[in-house]
Amino acid sequence: MTGKKLTANTLKLTAIAAMVADHVAVGFLPVYSLWYIILRTVGKITMPVMSYFIAEGYFHTHDLKKYMMRLLTFAALSHFPYVMFFSEELHSPVTTSIMLPLLLGLCALWLYDKKPLGKWRSYALILVCFLLSAPCDWSCMPVFFVLLFGMYRDTPKMLFMRYSIVCAVFGIFSVIQDITNVYMGGLFLAIPLLAMYSGEKGRGGKILKWGFYLFYPMHLIILYIIKLMLL
Repeated sequence: MTGKKLTANTLKLTAIAAMVADHVAVGFLPVYSLWYIILRTVGKITMPVMSYFIAEGYFHTHDLKKYMMRLLTFAALSHFPYVMFFSEELHSPVTTSIMLPLLLGLCALWLYDKKPLGKWRSYALILVCFLLSAPCDWSCMPVFFVLLFGMYRDTPKMLFMRYSIVCAVFGIFSVIQDITNVYMGGLFLAIPLLAMYSGEKGRGGKILKWGFYLFYPMHLIILYIIKLMLL
């Protein structure tokens, strides 16, 4: 595609780097510091990029059940590292990592696309996916974004327009709640990155395919150990 130069693996590596920056800020920097705001702003790239590729994965996978089981497995593996690292920030014992909302987003997209139980029952189950994701990291936003990216996959202008509206509304409410949430503006940084997606997978093969999943719980464990050493 002319002018579109970023492969899927390049975008995923960018999302991983942004995620690490975000988690370093959460774990080690004062909340009101400039670097905290900067790193957290950059970190907001991660969730929409991950959601985008969950939707892409739905349309490209050869075995949806295996795809869902893979996400479920890593949602389980990521739970305790997530809870340990974010223990000071969590306000609910049922909170878990973004891996579960991403799985629920994949389920919601399948229900929307295939409507296996008929239109209204499938829509009711989509609502259940939203409700189940509510106490998780990012709440129901990943479910919403996976659906959005899947529904408007073939109309990018419409997609980014709706994405921008959602981000603007979400950002305004977040800042009203707490002025330090100004870093939510970083959600808009995902737009130019995704707009440059070439549609190609890129180099890396199975090593990167599994590496993306393994890195999430592993980096939380490493950061948690560093956090303990600095206490």
